[in-house]
Amino acid sequence: MKKRLFVFACVLVTSAMISGCNLGALKSGLQALADAIPDGTQTSEELASSKALETSEIPALAEEAESESVSDESEKTGVQDDGKSENGDKDGEKKSGSDEPPASSVCEDPDAQAEKVRRENQEKQRQERLEKEKAEEEERLRKEEEEKAKKEAEQKAKKEAEEKAKKEKAEKERQEQERIREEEVKKAEEERKAAEEAQKQQQQNSIADLEANAGTRMIELINQKRAEAGLGPLTLDPTLCSLAKIRSDEIVSVFDHTRPDGRSCFTVFSDNGVTYMAAGENIAAGYPTVEDVFNGWMNSEGHRANLLSPSFGKIGIGFTYSDGGYRYYWAQVFSD
Repeated sequence: MKKRLFVFACVLVTSAMISGCNLGALKSGLQALADAIPDGTQTSEELASSKALETSEIPALAEEAESESVSDESEKTGVQDDGKSENGDKDGEKKSGSDEPPASSVCEDPDAQAEKVRRENQEKQRQERLEKEKAEEEERLRKEEEEKAKKEAEQKAKKEAEEKAKKEKAEKERQEQERIREEEVKKAEEERKAAEEAQKQQQQNSIADLEANAGTRMIELINQKRAEAGLGPLTLDPTLCSLAKIRSDEIVSVFDHTRPDGRSCFTVFSDNGVTYMAAGENIAAGYPTVEDVFNGWMNSEGHRANLLSPSFGKIGIGFTYSDGGYRYYWAQVFSD
């Protein structure tokens, strides 16, 4: 009995220290414990009373001490009593099953509390430092992204400017080439027109020369060949030249010894009051010079016969130029 009470006294003191160091509860518990210790001559009723003290009064004192300590602790820390009451219920369960002291509601000394506050402050500072470092890292990354985006935008703008300049340069080169090509085409056209104009002028000069001098050059060639054949020369007659001009104009539309109205070529004589005992006609087209047409006639048997006929003493020579057809048209009329 004394051993058990001693153990319980130790438990009570430990519980009082752990639960908040409530001196009033400790004093009341110790007084109850002293009253409950027997002096060696206990009766059976005192023994029973002693057992009742073990099972009821002393645990009640322990619960009262714990309740007060929880209240004191709540006042000191300002923490709600929910966790303490749950621990208190657990302690009550433990007390009902054994005599071991409760394991919760530790009472920290000022040094421990100061250490706890210091560590909490250190942890708070560490968290703040981490948050600051995180914010700084995010800001650094943001600035890097902005700088990267800025550089990319500058590079893009530079590339676009280069491409634009390149396109403008290519366009200028194309325009310059087009201008040069147009100038070359214009120059070539001008040269062509100049050449055509020169050719046309030369042709006009040649035609004018033929119209003016064809008869003179032609009669020279004819009389040369007649002389070689032992024949007398032909006389270039102006009246017959007018008749030959009528016929050279007519053969532009109808290249034949029949006139455009269907009559014989010799009607040109009677139409103009020219009489004859013997008459002849040579026509040709496509020969651009006197020499060419003369050679063409001399290489034709019928035309050659008229040129070297002893029956003819006079000749008329006509020439007409036309932009279409054979262009160069020739006619000769002969009479005695």
